Amino acid sequence: MLRASGTLEPIDAAGDPPLGLFDRRPYTGGSVHLAPGDTLFLYTDGVPEATNAALDDFTNERLVEVLRGSLSCRNNVS
Repeated sequence: MLRASGTLEPIDAAGDPPLGLFDRRPYTGGSVHLAPGDTLFLYTDGVPEATNAALDDFTNERLVEVLRGSLSCRNNVS
């Protein structure tokens, strides 16, 4: 989660499998408070591992840079 202040706050998934992957498997729920201006960004584990033509990984660090860069675009979205 990216807070309006620019602080990145990862959400702990607690190790549960993806919802719906197994029939009748117990699921542990949770909640997160979103304040005005906060951004919840959901992605698969394949995003940081994606590579370019030179086989360079995208990485978690670059993903964070892209998310933080999106803060400057918020005023352009209605």
